[in-house]
Amino acid sequence: MNIHLYPSGMKFYCISLIAIFILIANTSTSQWMYQKSATTVTLHAVCFPNDFTGFVVGDSGLVMKTSNSGLKWSRQFISDNKLNNVKFIDGYTGWVISDKGEIFKTTSGGDTWETQKTGTTRALYALWFLNSSTGWAAGDTGTFLKTTDGGYRWNVALPFKARKFLAFYFLNSKIGWFTFSDQPGGLAKTTDGGESWTIIHNFGHPQYGIYFFNELTGYTCGGSYTLLKTTDGGYNWSSSDSKDESDSPPATYTGISFVDENTGWYTEAHPLGAGVYPVHDGYGESLRIKIHNLYDVCARNSGYAWAVGEYGTIVFRSNSASIDFLSDYNETVNRFSLSQNYPNPFNSETKIKFSVPALKFSQDSPVRISVFDVSGREVVILANGYFKPGDYELTYNAGKLSSGMYFCKLVTGNFAVTTKMILMK
Repeated sequence: MNIHLYPSGMKFYCISLIAIFILIANTSTSQWMYQKSATTVTLHAVCFPNDFTGFVVGDSGLVMKTSNSGLKWSRQFISDNKLNNVKFIDGYTGWVISDKGEIFKTTSGGDTWETQKTGTTRALYALWFLNSSTGWAAGDTGTFLKTTDGGYRWNVALPFKARKFLAFYFLNSKIGWFTFSDQPGGLAKTTDGGESWTIIHNFGHPQYGIYFFNELTGYTCGGSYTLLKTTDGGYNWSSSDSKDESDSPPATYTGISFVDENTGWYTEAHPLGAGVYPVHDGYGESLRIKIHNLYDVCARNSGYAWAVGEYGTIVFRSNSASIDFLSDYNETVNRFSLSQNYPNPFNSETKIKFSVPALKFSQDSPVRISVFDVSGREVVILANGYFKPGDYELTYNAGKLSSGMYFCKLVTGNFAVTTKMILMK
């Protein structure tokens, strides 16, 4: 979701990607890890159709893709304009919308893109596809488009006049919602697949993120620390748990996504520093970094999550492990290492130590630690990002796995090391 709230040129906050990395890696027990995007372009939206394949869009027509959960990102420019949102229905078919009314489609996993005619040059912000045929795109000055043929024809489907349409969420082919900004904001709902829409609630602030678990329970986030929950399908909303609300000026929450009903994340934009926070207290660590804006977050039911924002920032989180920073680099740590997990055999929970040396190439190489089964299938990613030199201890809970033999593998650059683990329940 694209929102520009604070200026990005203030020297006080013009920190480098290396500085962002240090801020993240220094956070003890942080499960959020910086991923190297190789760009300083502002990133506005992120979408992962599966645990490995993901797409990010940003300024200057930038589209980035990963096929390994963010370990490496490739780049291409498909427009001269700012790209505001991205939606994929699988690893191959997806759409991107721009600040100038453009819609781009790929059926090749982002290798090639085709431009679709929209009949508008107004900014588009909201994007959703139910399947390969039916989708919506909406944005400024009452722009509201619908397609039933995958985007080859986009037709005006304006349900009512509004200043700006912000975000969609569809639960199934019939039930969906969208938020809009019209001094200040509201929520509309459909129960017939978008043939008709009804305004069901007016908010005190624009709502930039929306997420529903079922026909009744959902969340939304927006301006002035707004984090709300509904249990009646969106007709009534109450304040949900959120972080301290004492900052002035107030922060804006820009995106929201969930792993399950107990684990969700929302992103923040604020002149004192951006952040990504758990929706429910006690369900994961937050992250605060000194850039103005994080714009979007994408979480999957595997427990993985990614958030994106200014200066090419991408951060990743695995819900399967917590990582403690044990000590700074010392002269005895001159290479990457992965220690045998302990206890081993183990019942559900085990600890794994690894070390990162203070060598130049280690600063340029992300560290990926994964667990594989005996068939060679990667069953979980424990770490997937950059770490400052030093010693670390990873705590892994394998409660979702069956008893048996597994392999823990650390990969970085041309270096790889594997240890054997025995899970006994």
